[in-house]
Amino acid sequence: MRVALIGAGFHARANLFPAMKEAAFEIVAVTTRRLESAERALRDIGSTGRAYIDYTQMLAEEQMDAVIICLQPADQVKVVKSCLAAGCAVYVEKPLGLSVEQAEELAELVTDQVTSVGFMKRYAPVYTKLKQVLVQNTYGDLRSFELRFACDASGFCHDRADFLSLAAIHQLDLIRFLAGEVAEITGVSLEADGELHLQLSLRMTSGAVGQVTLINSPLYTREVEELTLRFERAVCQVEEMEHLIIEEKQAPTSWQELEERQIRYRSPMSTMSGGMKDLYLRGFVDEMQHFQAAVQGDVVSHSDFRDNVKTMQLIQDILDTVR
Repeated sequence: MRVALIGAGFHARANLFPAMKEAAFEIVAVTTRRLESAERALRDIGSTGRAYIDYTQMLAEEQMDAVIICLQPADQVKVVKSCLAAGCAVYVEKPLGLSVEQAEELAELVTDQVTSVGFMKRYAPVYTKLKQVLVQNTYGDLRSFELRFACDASGFCHDRADFLSLAAIHQLDLIRFLAGEVAEITGVSLEADGELHLQLSLRMTSGAVGQVTLINSPLYTREVEELTLRFERAVCQVEEMEHLIIEEKQAPTSWQELEERQIRYRSPMSTMSGGMKDLYLRGFVDEMQHFQAAVQGDVVSHSDFRDNVKTMQLIQDILDTVR
C-alpha cells in the first residue's frame, strides 16, 4: 500500500514508522515543518520517496492509497480536513478533535473513505484474545470489570481534561471496545500538587458494572495497566498487556483432586523478536495491518472517525459528571 506521512516526531519515529515498515507499507512521501527532518525520516525508513514541508503540495503531487497523520492534537484537525477533501483514506493519531463537536464535524466530512484513529490497544494481542472471548460468549455474559491505569503524564497533561484526552483515552476507549457503551457514570476525584486520582463507577448498557481507577502521579515511573473481567463462568485478568489469565469456573470438586483449571496466554521469550516484540504486543503492527486491510477492502475499520465520536463523548460525560 502506497502511503504518505504527515509528521515525523518522536512517537511517529519510535512506533509508527517501524510498525508501517513491518506491515510492508510503501512510503512515497513525508511532510514535516523542516525539509531536513522529512529527508531524515525517509532515510530512516529506507524510502526513496519525496520530502515536503507543505502537505497541500504533497496531496496535489503524490499518488497514494492513504495518508498517515501524526501531529500535535491542535494541528491535526485542519490537516485531516484537507486529506478528506482530497479523497484520501486517513489514519490519524488520537485524539482526533479537541472536543466532541470537532470529532463530530470531522466524522461528518467522511464520504466513502476508510478512516482510522490511533487506538492501538484494540489491536494488542492480549485484548484481541479477550475480545474473542466476549464475541464468542465463551464464558457467558460479562457481569463486572475493574480497570486500573496509572502513570506520570505530568510532562504533557496539565489538568483533568488533558489527562483523559491525551493519556487515559486509550483505557476509556478500551472499555467501550470490550464492554460496550456506558449508560451511567458516578465518581469522585482528588486533584492536589499536580496529581489526579480519579475513581469511576460505571453501568454499561448491557447491565454489567465496572470500577475504573485513573491516576496521574510522579509516583509511577512506569505505566501500570491492569484489567479484570468477570463473566458467568470465568474470571479473565490482563497483566501489563503481556499476559491473559483465565480462571474457569468448575463443578465442585474435592481438595484431594487436581480439577481447578487456569489458562495462561503469553508471548514466548525469544531473541528472534529483536526490538519488534514491544510493537506487536502493544498493538502497533496489527493496527497498521488492519488499516491496510480496510483500505484494500478486506475488513471494515472498527476504530473509524464515527466510532471516535463515542470515545470523545465518554470523556466529556466523565468531565461533566465527576467534579
